[in-house]
Order: sequence, then C-alpha cells, then structure tokens
Amino acid sequence: ISEYGAGGAFSQHSDNVMTGFINATGRPQPEEYESWVHEQSWPVIRDRPYIFGSWVWNMFDFASDLRNEGDSVDINTKGLVSFDRKVKKDAFYYYKAQWSRDEFIHLTGKRYVDRAYSTMDVKAYTNQPKAFLSLNGERGPLIPADCPGGICVWKDVKLVPGPNKFMVATGTTDRSMPVQLDDHATFNGPDPAKGIRIDVGDIAGRVIKPDVKTSLCGVADCYALAQAGTRRFGSDNFVTGGTPMVLNQGGLGGRRSGPFKTVIAPDPALYDYWREGDAFSYAIPVPDGKWTVAIHSFDPYPEKSPAGLMTIKANGKVAVTAFYSRSVAGSALKGVIKSFPVIVTGGVMKLDFAATGGKAIVAAIEITKAD
Repeated sequence: ISEYGAGGAFSQHSDNVMTGFINATGRPQPEEYESWVHEQSWPVIRDRPYIFGSWVWNMFDFASDLRNEGDSVDINTKGLVSFDRKVKKDAFYYYKAQWSRDEFIHLTGKRYVDRAYSTMDVKAYTNQPKAFLSLNGERGPLIPADCPGGICVWKDVKLVPGPNKFMVATGTTDRSMPVQLDDHATFNGPDPAKGIRIDVGDIAGRVIKPDVKTSLCGVADCYALAQAGTRRFGSDNFVTGGTPMVLNQGGLGGRRSGPFKTVIAPDPALYDYWREGDAFSYAIPVPDGKWTVAIHSFDPYPEKSPAGLMTIKANGKVAVTAFYSRSVAGSALKGVIKSFPVIVTGGVMKLDFAATGGKAIVAAIEITKAD
C-alpha cells in the first residue's frame, strides 16, 4: 500500500469528524480528521499479514502547485509534520503510540484552544494501557480511561466559560497516582449565554465577523441578524440522520464539476455546506431557560430540486409549519431564516427536521438567549 492518509490543517479543527462533509480536495481539512483517518487505517493494515508493506502518505507537508486545500496554497497537507519540519501534528503521535518503545502520553487538539461548544471529547495518545484525566486540578477525582490501540478517550467532558486546564497522565490507580508521564493543555470554553451556533454540514465550522454585513436578505421571513460582535459557529455536531452536502466542491488545479455558486443571504458563507434528508434531528446541549432559535435554510439546486416542504419541531412540538424555501425566497440560492422561541428544561434542546415531497435542508442553526 503505497499511499494512505488525509489532509490536516493546523488552523482548522472539528468538534465531530463523523458529521461534516469531507472536502478531500478543498477546504477545510481539519487536523482531527487526519488523525481519525490514520486511526482507522493502520489497524486494518496491521492485522493483515498478507500485506507486504505500507507507507504513510506523508511524513511532511510538501509542495504541490495543484492545490488550494486546508489552510494552505500549493501545499499537500497530508504530512504528519509541518512543511518546515518544525511542528508535529497529532497524527504523528498516533504512530508514536503504535511503534515507539519510549513511554509517552500526548494530549490531542491543543491547537483548538477556543472551543465552540460547552462539551468536548478529550483524547490522548499513549503506548501505556491506561491514562487519567484531571481538570483544573481541584475539580473532582482523576478520571481513568483504558487506552486500546494507543487511544484514550473521555467523552462529553463539560467546560466552564473561560480557561479549562487539562492534564492527562499515566499511572497505576485512579486514587493514588504516582505520575510517570503527563501532558497539559488549556481549552477556552464558550459562554452559552452569548449564543450556541452550528454550521450545519461543515466539518470545521467558521467565524462570522461583524464587518461582513448585509442589512437585509430581501425575502420574506428573513431578518437582519444582530452583528454587534463576532459570531462563532462550531462544526456540525449533535446530529442524527441526514447527509452533509457542499455547494462548491474543490478540485485539483482549480478544476470544478460545475459553475461556481453563490447564495444571496446576510451571511453567504453559512450556506457553503448544509445537511439534507427526509428527516434528521439535533439534540443540542443548552442550559435551561428561554431561547430564540434561528434556522438558516435555502434551496441549493437551481435546476430540478429535491427540496421538499419542511416542518420544524422543537422539543416535540411544531415550531414552524411546512414551508418550501424556494417559494419563500422567490428562487433557488437565496437564504431563508425561520426564527421561533423555545423553552429548554433538562439541559437539551431537541430539533427535528422533516420534509414531504422531497428533502429537508438546513444550513445553520443559531440559538440565542431570549429577551
């Protein structure tokens, strides 16, 4: 096997690599997805003795003038190490956990400092059988985790707004731990009161800055979003069902499968990716209280469209009756925003999207505190 791997950009990150669109020859290419591809690939190769040899593609990022991928231009981002040989990506440490005899532990995701959501999965690579997680030292006991295949995972760790100091370490027990090896990182948790935002269909999320502003969408049910500050959208997450899609698929050497498409909307970038399906749902961690939800939708198909009449439910009740985005907007490739109030109890907001006569289509979700 002469080549296997995936692009990994130092500045692009994912909250959940399983839910966003994989733009293999374009942008984004989050570092977490590169690691996941290697985590899946190596055990398959390792466990098949009839494979004579395999070569990771590649040890270093390298020049390739056909590419505009990840966060780079004219660079193939599939290296385990940066182009200048100075910075090791997380995937490098995955292979250290597989092949090195030097005892170590490495906390992943350190470059994703400013987190989009108030929960995260913490992951470490090590060649030891067990590891322990400590959060801000005094916050509870050490949390143990087994590390099969060199991968330790702590699911759904809650973050407080502001700095969260993590330590992962190897040791003997979860009560008295003589630290042998450790690694540290600080992750900044968001303040949910400032909004919870999902860039639906996008594997990496994005930031919408206030200086990029369109005052009106120009179609019914579309309003001027408050742009007093920067809005951070996390990558697609908390979702069950549906399929992530892309508006403009990247290609080597600038080649495309069709004409470049743009969307008329207050924030056109939010429509670069979307999710569609007969039905899909989100279960989003949201503090109890009164919230306002804004759903960004559109018809991405100028020709024959599979979009259907979409109904939106919140916590099991109809929040938006059936509508056809093209009819509301007046044409395809125009944004439609539907907003409605939701009261959350139990710390989770459930949003269900379903369509008749076609697909439900959602490009972004914004949840903000109600006045």
